[in-house]
Amino acid sequence: MSTCESICSGLQYDRHCSEFFNNQIWRIEDVARVLGVSIGHIYNILSKSRKMRRKDGLPHRKRGKLLYFFPKEVLDWIDKGE
Repeated sequence: MSTCESICSGLQYDRHCSEFFNNQIWRIEDVARVLGVSIGHIYNILSKSRKMRRKDGLPHRKRGKLLYFFPKEVLDWIDKGE
């Protein structure tokens, strides 16, 4: 079972799962939902990586005040176990 399938099986809205994973960009709410954590926890992960100047933190892009995530990068980050 792929990472995508295993994550999708845990989501509450399975019928929309293929649409969800076909999105090319996720927002922070989407990442929190996939990881099963709060949005605040995602901010904590990002903050910790930034403070420690780590390059292996949760991959994201920032445009203005908004954060964007690419699904493949997030899933690869999960696979690495970081």
